Amino acid sequence: MAQTNPNAAVRAASGFAGQTHIMAVTDVSTVSVEAACAEAQAEGFIVVAVEDKIILKSDVVLNMQMAGINLSQNSIQLENIYNDFLDQMINDYVLISAAEKDTNIVLDDNMVQLRLNEYMNNLINEVGSEEMLSEMFNKSIREIKYYYQEQIYNAMLRETYVYTYVGAMDISRREV
Repeated sequence: MAQTNPNAAVRAASGFAGQTHIMAVTDVSTVSVEAACAEAQAEGFIVVAVEDKIILKSDVVLNMQMAGINLSQNSIQLENIYNDFLDQMINDYVLISAAEKDTNIVLDDNMVQLRLNEYMNNLINEVGSEEMLSEMFNKSIREIKYYYQEQIYNAMLRETYVYTYVGAMDISRREV
């Protein structure tokens, strides 16, 4: 079984503004990607909890599948890809948690709905029809919209938070 650095998730999550946002981390070194892929259907195994948000093995594997990652490749390569996806999800959740607590960050629901409608229209145009999209995801259009609404809201929240605090930084050539 391939081993991972058990502190990788903690380092990725605790580096933001010097605050640790992780409430619980399982021993990541014992998590086998092969097992995660095989157990992807068995939702419930918590890999990491960031504040009140949890990351399940199946969530990481689903993100890998949606990105087009071949889950039947070399287990060492798959382990590295799994860890990269997990680290990115942790970073995203740390930013989302911080943005939710920040009273300066406000999102307009109409903007979220506008982006959602644009995204759904693009998906429908790519596959041909709502029926084909529904069949492709094996879910109703309503379920697909609900899933992507949360994804788009979180993406907009992250973007707004990062832009608000990082976008205001002025870096000179000398500092680069």
